Amino acid sequence: MSQFRFQPVARPLYGSWLNTFRANNFVPRARALLFIACSTLVAQGCASESRITCMFDLTDPAATADKSAWRGAQLAREMPQPEWAGQQKLDWSRSESFDNFPQQLWPREAQAQESRWKRVKIAALPTSADSEALRRAALRERERGSQIAIGYTTTDLATEGIAAFTNTSANDRAPFLVVGITDPSFIERAGERTFSVSISDDAQAVAAAEFMMDHWGGQCVIVVDSQDQRMSAMGQHLVRSLQTLGGMAVSILDVRHPDFVASLQQAIATHEDVRAIYAAIGSDLVSTVLPVVRETCPSLPIMGCDTFDVAATDEAIQGATSDVYFSAQAWFGEDAAIEATRFASYYRMTYRQEPTAEAALAFDAANIALFAYVKASRSDPSARPNGAALAYEIASLVSFPGATGRISYRHGAIPMKDVWMVRVQEGKRSLASSLMADRRKAYGISDVATVPNDNSEDSPESSLESSLESSQEPAPRREQ
Repeated sequence: MSQFRFQPVARPLYGSWLNTFRANNFVPRARALLFIACSTLVAQGCASESRITCMFDLTDPAATADKSAWRGAQLAREMPQPEWAGQQKLDWSRSESFDNFPQQLWPREAQAQESRWKRVKIAALPTSADSEALRRAALRERERGSQIAIGYTTTDLATEGIAAFTNTSANDRAPFLVVGITDPSFIERAGERTFSVSISDDAQAVAAAEFMMDHWGGQCVIVVDSQDQRMSAMGQHLVRSLQTLGGMAVSILDVRHPDFVASLQQAIATHEDVRAIYAAIGSDLVSTVLPVVRETCPSLPIMGCDTFDVAATDEAIQGATSDVYFSAQAWFGEDAAIEATRFASYYRMTYRQEPTAEAALAFDAANIALFAYVKASRSDPSARPNGAALAYEIASLVSFPGATGRISYRHGAIPMKDVWMVRVQEGKRSLASSLMADRRKAYGISDVATVPNDNSEDSPESSLESSLESSQEPAPRREQ
């Protein structure tokens, strides 16, 4: 049998076609077409990039909270892949996205989730006072593939910034996780699919009232900065929380009144059952007001909110004979949660700094955004999820294990969270207690949907203003 031999007939043919290409100037055209095709592919790749947008003020040197938050958000992406990536069912999520998912197909879906977690990027979009420039920047960010954003520690630029990002698509409003704004009415005004990550002011008031009732009894005097809108609201939240729990504020005093010290002395002398002082003051007044209150009331514990979480609190009461307590957004000291300890360790190693509450809140916000992006249902494993699917996964969280504590959205966009009650004694902090406070108790109602907003006649600000009209006159003692 003869052996088959390959005949090289293609060589002349190849040469002939090559000569034809050269003769008709096809080579430069082919190069141009190849360049256009590659450019199109690159553009498509950029447009479909998986992104989570962070909107913080990174230009203002005074915006230290925003810079700290940005570092916390970045750390969420640098940490090892979480265990939930690739898991079908989680104890802390009520999501039903994968309840009926075919078991034989789950290994592929698990790999897709792990791949999505690895691909997603956390990108910064600096805020701007120019609303039109901010809108254009947010639109570019959405066009590049961002479907969800986190940001803002103050309300200065937040309203326009959130609207600029979330409203870029009329048919698919993007979710936004607000990091550091604690005013519950702000989240309600921000619109659909806007979630808070912080402990709200009304929840802090409920936690303070419950702590007082459990440790000292429900009689207290509230001192408040009437020129601070947030602190005025905080004072009224506490009044209502105490009433719901069976306690009462026997007097509400304005720290800016010329006769404040005398009025405080009179309130304490008149009401022998007073067991604590609650100071609704901002961080800027801690170093001046706290020593005055301590000198006036040397034997009574003083309570405050997260505005006490500053160095001045430790310095102002150093050597005091009684305690100062405050509700904190995060706790990293002894008896901290495992997630908080882990976050703090990574933060110190990465940035050579002590972690802050803002950093931990942004870290949690970024992790929730990552979770939503990885878990949200989609038409195809490689497709981007829409805003509704992302918001559904966030709203399904009932006990998300964050660095700032357990986070639950079972009652809406304002979370129910662990509140950390911190005790300061002679300049040293320790964890006094932790509790999951239900903010609805600040309104004496059980239906969170009927919580009044700031425009109602019964809003905290309007009620407190009426109380402060005679704030320097101690309230009459309640009959027993």
